[in-house]
Amino acid sequence: MRGVPFRTKAGLAMAKRKRNESKHWFMKFDVGAWLKDPAISSCSEASRGIWFDLLCAMFELDQCGKLSNSFEVVARLGRTSVPKLRKALAELVALNAADVTLCNSNVTIINRKMR
Repeated sequence: MRGVPFRTKAGLAMAKRKRNESKHWFMKFDVGAWLKDPAISSCSEASRGIWFDLLCAMFELDQCGKLSNSFEVVARLGRTSVPKLRKALAELVALNAADVTLCNSNVTIINRKMR
């Protein structure tokens, strides 16, 4: 079949080995805490979605609750545009859901609960 990746036993074994060798291949996520957090619940749908994508990026990059880079890179990690990222970060800071520091053209985002 054209366009469908071909998987061999060796390829599956290698993928399984990589997953087992990594520090964590899953993210521990407390759904109750997410739903009950008044700061998160007060955010708009867009800000919550961007924030969740950034949390996943922090986990995938093994940054332990901290993400620091240019607005363009962080926007790509949040799967959004720079103006939408700026709006979401302003909302997260206003509601005390995240710590955000701006320095020159870089942004540092800290999730206190992952630290």
